[in-house]
Amino acid sequence: MADVLTQPSGEPRSEPSLIDRWKAMLPARLHEFGHRDDPVVGRSGAEMLIQTFEEAIGSYRTIELLTERFGAPNRADIVAAIRRLRQALAPFATAAMDPGTVDVLLGAFLGTFTTFDAPMAMTTLRRVDVMLADRERELSGTAIAPWSARHRKILRELLGTMLRGNCSTDMTDAQMARFLARALDFAGIKHDDPEAHQDRLIPKAG
Repeated sequence: MADVLTQPSGEPRSEPSLIDRWKAMLPARLHEFGHRDDPVVGRSGAEMLIQTFEEAIGSYRTIELLTERFGAPNRADIVAAIRRLRQALAPFATAAMDPGTVDVLLGAFLGTFTTFDAPMAMTTLRRVDVMLADRERELSGTAIAPWSARHRKILRELLGTMLRGNCSTDMTDAQMARFLARALDFAGIKHDDPEAHQDRLIPKAG
């Protein structure tokens, strides 16, 4: 039988679940106020962050299932995909697209809904193209880590960046690492010890 607490009225009250305790680890500010860029009216910053975590982990799980069914991509597949992506992004990086469409693309990439000026947008997308070109060259001369390890690393970096962007003024790196570790525990995803290797869970500031 689960432990219970007693309410002032004398009625028994269930003890908070592990997930509720996990959510309570977020700063009080996020529970009290919404995020200025959140399109959902009335949702707190904590609720938005939790849902974003759930969506990212859900995407990770979907890719895992697809990989199990169809196999992990090999080096040739990855290089070909990078080339196709660079070709698709080329019009955006050369100002051949209208500003509104560029805003949609960058907003999706960066997780914001801010209007970008044309020079900033071009600079950002050109930097993406350069990084993709570097990755393509890197893949041509280096061994690739197992897909599952790379995929987990990408997920950890994504979630860690979300945390730092929303909670770094209220939480220490150690607290954010423990929060992220708890989220990965709930999802059954392997991760490093948050006490010994918090830098592998939370990206460095700056």
